[in-house]
Amino acid sequence: MDFKDRLIEHYGFTGKDWNETVRRYRPESLQARSLFLEKGQIATRIAYLRSGMMRSFFYDDRANEITTHFFKKGSVMISMKSFNDQVS
Repeated sequence: MDFKDRLIEHYGFTGKDWNETVRRYRPESLQARSLFLEKGQIATRIAYLRSGMMRSFFYDDRANEITTHFFKKGSVMISMKSFNDQVS
């Protein structure tokens, strides 16, 4: 399933929504072991994983990385907590 189909099927995007998304879309590549969103940053973008894998994690009280999810090709990702916190 491609990006457009995923947005329509899972998020109810319309043709108008898709056109606005394409207008604002800027493809980026991330190097292995780089961060899409760092601790304390406010989410201002979403990601669509075209290849590879990503994982989400947090740090516990002892600074250990705790993995919460793995994302595979075709996944749409955003930090909902960060995104929602900015509109509160």
